[in-house]
Amino acid sequence: MTGVPAGAGGKTGDEIGEGAGRAEVKTPERIARNAAAADAIAARAAIARKATSRRLYLSSISLYLSLDLS
Repeated sequence: MTGVPAGAGGKTGDEIGEGAGRAEVKTPERIARNAAAADAIAARAAIARKATSRRLYLSSISLYLSLDLS
């Protein structure tokens, strides 16, 4: 014991900080889960971009048709 007071759960400050700074071990399952999540996010972003592009295209056609060209 180094004299660091105990915190919640009766652990000393040294025991609480033992894991600090240690690299997190990533299992193959976790890597696969993260990759699947990243793919899902990318797919949703692509759908959103396509929808935005379609809305802009339709609104520009609507604006063009509403112009009085006479």
